[in-house]
Amino acid sequence: MAPTTVEELRGLLVKHGLPVELAERAVAGLALVGGGAGRSKLGGHPEVPGSWPIHNGRGLTHLASIVLEELPTGQWRASLPEDGTVVFFADFSFDNEGWGPVDGTHPAIEIVHVRGGAAVAAATPPDEQRDAGEIPVVLNERLVQFVPVLTPPAEELYEALDMLDSPDAFLRELDMPTHLLLGEPGYLQGDPREPGELSLLQLDWDEELGFEYGDAGTISFWGSPEDIRSARWQHIKATPDSC
Repeated sequence: MAPTTVEELRGLLVKHGLPVELAERAVAGLALVGGGAGRSKLGGHPEVPGSWPIHNGRGLTHLASIVLEELPTGQWRASLPEDGTVVFFADFSFDNEGWGPVDGTHPAIEIVHVRGGAAVAAATPPDEQRDAGEIPVVLNERLVQFVPVLTPPAEELYEALDMLDSPDAFLRELDMPTHLLLGEPGYLQGDPREPGELSLLQLDWDEELGFEYGDAGTISFWGSPEDIRSARWQHIKATPDSC
């Protein structure tokens, strides 16, 4: 499991001869791992008011539903709204490819914040055919639990790894999560964030989930701390990314 404290991360860096300063600049996040007992999930059918979002006649893929009240106590709570369920959608249809980065005003992404007590129902996906190799509108459902992790700044870490003849042993011990809420994820084509912006959510390639975008691809959402905390989802940006 990935380190959860500065001391654990510092010890791992020292063991492999990497700069300990990376531990001081690490950011706390929450790994989204299977085995949850609540309503937070990846994939499946979201519970939202209204209909399933559409872009140019094609359904957006439901990526994740995060029930904020299910998050463990920790510093990440101050970075997010206090309550409700945040539901993430993005367009992966071949007909609409080539977008990104875009913000929440663009129909290629949709972030729905379902407040407590709102009338919701499991949304019905559009009845459409997807070609082989496309991301399905409905991913395989996985209930998730939130596991605290400490994530070093990815670009600095990758530069430091060039010092090692073989970084594989370190990366195995670091054991960075596949799917991450907050924290410092890695970006395949470079970090798209402006200074001060936070990663909100990143999902990585996951065959079991049915998320197989591009060549080992990811989907990332990010924005300013103020916009994320205040639930100003129209300002949150997203992009799919691939090798």
